[in-house]
Amino acid sequence: EAGAKLEHVGYDTATHNDAYLLLEIPRVAKLISKGKRNPYQKQLYWECSDVKWGRIDWLQITELDTLAPKADWHKEYNLKLKDTRVSIGFIPVQDTSQMGVTVASIVDDSTSAAVTAGLQKNDRIVQLDSFEITDYSSFLKARSTKQRGDSITLGVIRNSKRLTLRGKIPPIQEYDALPRRFKSGAVIAKIVENQVHLETSRVKKITLYLNQNLMDTTKPIQIYWNQTLLYHDKLPPLINTRLPEPFSHTWTDAAYPIYHPLTLEIK
Repeated sequence: EAGAKLEHVGYDTATHNDAYLLLEIPRVAKLISKGKRNPYQKQLYWECSDVKWGRIDWLQITELDTLAPKADWHKEYNLKLKDTRVSIGFIPVQDTSQMGVTVASIVDDSTSAAVTAGLQKNDRIVQLDSFEITDYSSFLKARSTKQRGDSITLGVIRNSKRLTLRGKIPPIQEYDALPRRFKSGAVIAKIVENQVHLETSRVKKITLYLNQNLMDTTKPIQIYWNQTLLYHDKLPPLINTRLPEPFSHTWTDAAYPIYHPLTLEIK
């Protein structure tokens, strides 16, 4: 929807480590080689909710105004993911001395299968549907046959009595992949000859880093902020952002050019 080029690969066996990333190096190298990035793009769109991440190329959001209304064109993109994980809704006791799986506590979720079935703390699960439950491994194997939205039947031992409980696993639910805890600001920036046109939403202050690859820096420039002329003058003095020798030869001028920094604030 936002026009980004994305590739997604899932690893079923990946755990909370980055070892699998080594497998992705050839894929990433191929993806990068497909296109070259122009470091002097004359039209940019940038959005951030923290000015720590406010910089892209020659444009930097340096102060937000999140109390201001959002512009109509300011779209806060997100991705909807589907939660297909199957959980009964309880935490087991870490005890293998008894047959079955003993419930240590019930997860606080009124829609869970444990709650809808009436499962209680200290219940010992000995059957799930037609599967006999002897330990936690057999419970996981039985649970793996279920899907979101399925009904379940549990055989449990409670106070030395065997009970049959019936519940239902919640249906598939969607959730936001990117939780937006803070409001964001956004900028559309465009350079036409020696004019810079800025359209902003919830942004109070911007710094521009302009150079000779973007415009004729020997002549005055005009900067329009939301269609109002905000600046009409020559650029301020140069600032050299190249790395000192012997490191600078390892970087291109595109990565570390000489800039004219200019900070603007909307009144």
